[in-house]
Amino acid sequence: MEKGKMGGRRTGRGSGRGRSWMKLNSVPRPGGVPADIVSFMDKITSYLSLNDQEGLQYAKLIELIELIDDKDDSIVLSRKVKHVRQLWVELCQNGDEISDSFYYLYSKCLLNTNLATKFVTVIALPPFDTDLHGKKLVILLVQCLQSHYDARTAFQTDHPEAFRNFVQMMGEFFHKAKGPSNSIDKLLKEPNLVCLEMLLTKGQEPDLSLFTKLLHRNGALFESSDTKTVSSLLSQVRDVLILDTKLTLISKAWLLLAIDIANSRFGPLPKEIHKFYEDKLGENEMINFQNTHSSLSIEILQPNKAFDSYKSSVNVLQVKPSESSSFEQTNSQNNSLPPTDTKRLGRPILGVGVRDQGGWE
Repeated sequence: MEKGKMGGRRTGRGSGRGRSWMKLNSVPRPGGVPADIVSFMDKITSYLSLNDQEGLQYAKLIELIELIDDKDDSIVLSRKVKHVRQLWVELCQNGDEISDSFYYLYSKCLLNTNLATKFVTVIALPPFDTDLHGKKLVILLVQCLQSHYDARTAFQTDHPEAFRNFVQMMGEFFHKAKGPSNSIDKLLKEPNLVCLEMLLTKGQEPDLSLFTKLLHRNGALFESSDTKTVSSLLSQVRDVLILDTKLTLISKAWLLLAIDIANSRFGPLPKEIHKFYEDKLGENEMINFQNTHSSLSIEILQPNKAFDSYKSSVNVLQVKPSESSSFEQTNSQNNSLPPTDTKRLGRPILGVGVRDQGGWE
């Protein structure tokens, strides 16, 4: 496969570094990214080694996040998120502590798939576009995702489990966050596709399992803007099935399931097909393939001037804001999306892992 560039959609470009590869040991340029932001990946790495005693101050916060359930109705879910937000503000005295606590929680998500999914749910719900001591959790998440995306090749090689949880978080954020003119789709579609291809290329059972689950979750979103996107992925799936002689029976089942999911338009599988995969993969694995998905949304209540000081060095990870700068909440079913707004409004403001040109405050 050809290593691809970040500037456009290209089959097989998944593991290419692109020109935005993050140099963890580089010195920030004057007026550019603050040193504490540039080195935050090192900080996250250090958090991974914290013992329980050192992370005890955030234990209650993690407990509340773990109570989040996608099956909750909107009222219950909003109440749980509000409690998390209130406790978060109480635990932190200023913006720096908000950032530090966020990085700590994010690092824990890299080791815990269940926590990762719930963490994104908490952030994607509208209340978290408000300030927490001057910090936007949505922007902090985007920073973390960008930096790990920039370092994706080494990250997958050195920390395969953490890489999968990173991809899980990015896929959840792509699924649950909606903005004006599909701005979040524009921001996250390309990196999600890149990482799906990386999972497919790796070819291990956990990678192919996650590939199929995220294809089921976001396939309709991919197809809504470009019907060739999923076809390209499925062609690669067929190539792997034919050419990779080391695939286990379970791995083959996951790849075949991906094809059947696409053929079912990412909705529930026919009963006999569902039963077939239930016999191969197990009842617990197939529970999530019984239902279609709905989306949460991010809601920005007023213009955020902080966004205007950010530019991404990754061309595809940029979003054109609506001049109204009002994110509308949607409860769309089956991943239905409003018609794509082709009018270019404003200038690029945000890429996954925004580069700070002027400071948060």
